[in-house]
Amino acid sequence: MLRAMRRAAVANPVSANLVMLALIVSGLLIYRRMPREVFPDFSLDTVEVFTVLAGASPTDVERLVTVPLEDALEGVDGIDELRSTSREGTSRIVLTLEDGIDVAGALAAARDAVRSGDVELPEDAEDPLVYEAKNRFPVIAVFIYGAVEAGELRRGARAEARVLEALPGVSGVVPTGNEDPRIWVELDPDALERHGVTFDEAAAVLGERLAEAPLGSLEVGERSRLLRVGGDVALAMDLADLPVVTRADGAEVPLERLARRIVETTERGATRGRFNGMPCVHLQASSWRS
Repeated sequence: MLRAMRRAAVANPVSANLVMLALIVSGLLIYRRMPREVFPDFSLDTVEVFTVLAGASPTDVERLVTVPLEDALEGVDGIDELRSTSREGTSRIVLTLEDGIDVAGALAAARDAVRSGDVELPEDAEDPLVYEAKNRFPVIAVFIYGAVEAGELRRGARAEARVLEALPGVSGVVPTGNEDPRIWVELDPDALERHGVTFDEAAAVLGERLAEAPLGSLEVGERSRLLRVGGDVALAMDLADLPVVTRADGAEVPLERLARRIVETTERGATRGRFNGMPCVHLQASSWRS
């Protein structure tokens, strides 16, 4: 067949040139209309289940939230791998699907599984969020640095992060090297017993002051509880005089008499960044495709 095509092209050179010209023009037109992206759209074939249990330690999150949800999700068809991470106050379960499995169908099946009556979660746990994982692409990195105090560097980084998040196409900004302030409260078991106060009672009193800003962890022995505190509590001394229990004679027992330490510190495990020898915060802006 190729030999016949060559003979026809030699015998009809004008027609052969016209066909070649038509192919070139068609290719250029298709190329101009073809969608071209630096970060192409593709599916990760992954479903995530995210649940919040405010104030719970990683061990309690795993026992009360992650394990019951994993048991329910194991019945979803098409799961190739199931991974979970239990942190203070949050549970994240990642379902990797087998090749060829319909993501929309698996997503619906996972939602039905976690919302069924067979899953028993704590009453104070938020409803699990089930969603398809989105592939994020880093689009720009910004370093905020300078020989300034940590608080000023942190405020500058937050202001710049808000500017980046407002840009079209930016799905989120992840800071690293940012040492968020924390107030560390370590209770004394002997003091608690002496004053007739339990760990949960002390945590409940602190909970009345909680709002939306991270405070840190309340610990006694091997037990811990994640705390979040309102904007009126910025220093350790703001919590020292907090009344935890009131005796029959009206005398109040402040938190400082029940705690070994109430100190200001930074988030445990926080990364530290430096740029040109100076402290810095690294902002990674990302775009996503579903």
